[in-house]
Amino acid sequence: MSFDMKPFLFILLLPLCLLAQDRNEMLSLRIGYGFTSIVFKEAADPSFLYFGLTFPSNNFRAHGPEFGVSKAVNNRVFIELSFSSFSGDDQRTKVDENEHRYTLKGFQVPLTVNYLIRNPTKRLRLNIGGGFQYLKAQMEQYELVYEGTDQMLIQKGNFKISEFQFSARPGIQYQIIPNLFAALIFKVSISTNGRYSDHPSLSLRYSFQRNK
Repeated sequence: MSFDMKPFLFILLLPLCLLAQDRNEMLSLRIGYGFTSIVFKEAADPSFLYFGLTFPSNNFRAHGPEFGVSKAVNNRVFIELSFSSFSGDDQRTKVDENEHRYTLKGFQVPLTVNYLIRNPTKRLRLNIGGGFQYLKAQMEQYELVYEGTDQMLIQKGNFKISEFQFSARPGIQYQIIPNLFAALIFKVSISTNGRYSDHPSLSLRYSFQRNK
């Protein structure tokens, strides 16, 4: 699956470019790794049976690297643009001798405005934010059928999504040394059609402070 990011990056980078006109403000770079979970209500996935209760499972997961750049508006407010790609495959469940599998891949580009709840001089900093993101993904379902000693892989579904979502972004930052932070972020997103996704990630963030 090929993605053309140019028009979306131009639109999302514009606010950061405008803020960058203030040479005294802080620019931060972040790199990390995250796990993406997306709900595909249209997927016909077998339900899981636990203690006699049936639980439908249409939540599919993948993982991958994440990169972000942020710009401080003041001591407490910052705007962040990030990019994360994800890919993965898994065996969902086994019915009789047949296995149900899937593959998921794609990317997401969130743009959020964030607020530091605690005093920015503290080593442990809590923050909460919100904004929107562009999500593009493809999920394929397969069933591995056993017929005696033979195996046959059958595609059961191929779902592609391309949509904008609204996002909430709580997080925790811990200052390791001056200008270097460990960040734990949990992003929850939902689109206008009700599709849910989430993305927890762990990363390192370095802040560049220009002299006044």
